[in-house]
Amino acid sequence: TAGFEWTSTSFPDGTHLVHCPTDTVSFPWTFILSDDEFVQKVEWYFSPSNDEPVLALGRLHARVSRRVYHDKETDEYHVQLECGTILNPGDANFSVAWKTPKGHRLSSNSFINGVFYLPLPNPVKGGEYSCRLDRASVAVFKCPESKASLFKAAFVRVSETKSRSLVLETSLSHMKRQLEELRNTVSTVSKME
Repeated sequence: TAGFEWTSTSFPDGTHLVHCPTDTVSFPWTFILSDDEFVQKVEWYFSPSNDEPVLALGRLHARVSRRVYHDKETDEYHVQLECGTILNPGDANFSVAWKTPKGHRLSSNSFINGVFYLPLPNPVKGGEYSCRLDRASVAVFKCPESKASLFKAAFVRVSETKSRSLVLETSLSHMKRQLEELRNTVSTVSKME
């Protein structure tokens, strides 16, 4: 038999609570004791779950990625921008809004290891790009102080010349690898004849 009985004001098992940093948290659990029972000690334990919608982020940073993006459908290479780092997104579903030097808005939901990526169309247009969390997706954040810092944009300056050189170098390396593979295939076929 149970040693106590939860009352109607108690949280049911598995209840999820949403709180912000520095919030005071109270647990209004009451219970009913039998005449021969008494409370000697109450201990609370917390164990975080990996599937909780937790977000750890102080400020966004934008930069030009060191890696060039390869679009397998078009077989083209693109310079890509990064916006992050989000330390622990949990299962929060959100995206990043980008702004081009000419004021055009682009969205990015390509999210890998805490960073959003945006491949730039070729030829790359130089200038200042910015990223910020998309306002429509910030509803997942419950803490006002977090929202304020999350709406601040991060900026990155993109050089047309450097970007185009990077794409050309990567394309050239790719063509060299393909040429070497073709030579090996021709050599193998020649030996078979």
